[in-house]
Amino acid sequence: MNKWSQHSLEQLMTCDARVRQVMNAILPLVDIRILEGHRDEARQNLMADTGKSQLRWPHGAHNKSPSLGWDCITCPIDWADREQHIYVAGLIVATAAGMGVEVIWGGDWNRNFRVAPEPGDSWDDLCHFQIKE
Repeated sequence: MNKWSQHSLEQLMTCDARVRQVMNAILPLVDIRILEGHRDEARQNLMADTGKSQLRWPHGAHNKSPSLGWDCITCPIDWADREQHIYVAGLIVATAAGMGVEVIWGGDWNRNFRVAPEPGDSWDDLCHFQIKE
């Protein structure tokens, strides 16, 4: 049975209750880790400065308290396995929708259900999810 790592649990606890509800429903289906929930000002600006975020503080979903944004990945971790990211994103988005929670995934920002990189796409963040406000 899958269970949260201590780091995942700590990060999950910084997130909105709806995020926790969705991700707790996902955990029995797939071994997954929460990489990051809430980001403070220094962390958000560092992520922007290093090209890992397009937004500076306080404009990101990670910057809300509790956080509306979270980053997660399946285990074993394989950053290059795009198909696995897509599969898990489908599970998360569908599970959330079944709970009445609208989630945006960083692999389909405009939610047009086209997950292959398209001409003009400038940002592909396959581990990122956020609740639509």
